[in-house]
Amino acid sequence: MWGYVPKKKNIIISLAIILVVLAILWDGQKPLENNLKIGAIYALSGPAAVFGEVSAQGVRDAVKYFEEKNNVKVDLIIEDSVNDPKVGVSAVTKLINIDKVKFIVTGTSGITNAIAPVTEANKVLLITDAAGYGLTKGRNYLFQGLVPSLNDVAMQINNNPDWKRVAIIYLNDEFGNIWKDEWQKNIAYGHTVESFSFEKTTTDFKTSALKIKTFKPDVMVVVGYGPSLNQVFADLSTQNIKAPLLTYLSCTFPGVIGDKRYDLNGNYSYEYPDYKNMELKVNSTFYGLAFENTLTALNAALATDSNPEKALVYLKNTKLSGVYGDIQFNENNVVERDLVLTTIEGGKCVR
Repeated sequence: MWGYVPKKKNIIISLAIILVVLAILWDGQKPLENNLKIGAIYALSGPAAVFGEVSAQGVRDAVKYFEEKNNVKVDLIIEDSVNDPKVGVSAVTKLINIDKVKFIVTGTSGITNAIAPVTEANKVLLITDAAGYGLTKGRNYLFQGLVPSLNDVAMQINNNPDWKRVAIIYLNDEFGNIWKDEWQKNIAYGHTVESFSFEKTTTDFKTSALKIKTFKPDVMVVVGYGPSLNQVFADLSTQNIKAPLLTYLSCTFPGVIGDKRYDLNGNYSYEYPDYKNMELKVNSTFYGLAFENTLTALNAALATDSNPEKALVYLKNTKLSGVYGDIQFNENNVVERDLVLTTIEGGKCVR
């Protein structure tokens, strides 16, 4: 009997060692799908679905790309905002409270502004492709993946000796006002500059278009988006003003180039940079922005074991590779990149 006990003890000790080793191995091979989960909120229905579905496809493809590159499994949950802030809040509340998501990507300033207080209160990382200025102010967990810079406009005007009389036509929102003020400040002495604003709800720009014609500009800078922008172009065309146009994302925003009420061929548009990472198959700007932001969120999640607080430090101190080049967030949690001047030829923007 006494000879049997040590043998039994040896067996128990051996089993204990085996269990410890298995536990260590299992911990090292723990499936990452339990850690990597991401949510997305875009307009998949309603008028804005023309943007939202393209963005959602960018998210889906980014997840597939990331899974293949890193040999992991990602749990992706996409919610429809219908481009309605209230619906967006309901969607983000579901993602956080029911789906337990800690990393979310989204788009548009309206939806971002609506859901950011919810993600901030719950310490959930939110990355947006919204171009509005000041969205990240006072918000630690909100990052803007790409804010377009139009610093080049003043330089182009200053370098063209024929462009002495400048009409700035801008949507009366934060983005439009910031750049109107910036251009007025940086257009060189000796130019005559007049500014003309329009509202997001504009359906008639004839009066202002007539004033612009009377002003006799050598060049017109137009910045805005949506149906009101098309109306501005239509009414400028009706006045038959011959001055060239420097426009903003005319080949990116759907429905601008194809509007039959005017012809933008021969004019100029500031567009997003070329895709720097040629390995990625990107098919449109909204797709590319969503793709890049999703990769950024997933890289942060993988590097920090899906810990949003650690992800804040990671994103502020790490340079990542993205669709449009290196991603480096500044002190305001923003990636700012200069847009590129293109010419509009045959309904396309040519760099």
